[in-house]
Amino acid sequence: MEETEEVFFNHPTFRFVESGYTSSEDVYSAMGPTDAGRHLIVFFIHKPKHAALILSARDMDSKERRLYERSR
Repeated sequence: MEETEEVFFNHPTFRFVESGYTSSEDVYSAMGPTDAGRHLIVFFIHKPKHAALILSARDMDSKERRLYERSR
């Protein structure tokens, strides 16, 4: 399993980011830890049947990390 996938299984915090060009392609973020302890933010489009199209992923910055910790 890729680190980006691990975020979705480790109690992430989800957030709406922006509307997509079509109604079914809104962009969301998932913030959470990986199994190795890294804290990532993953940007994705929610697809049918609980699938996600990953657009980008990176380490959380300090502000995002605080937001994630407060939302837990």
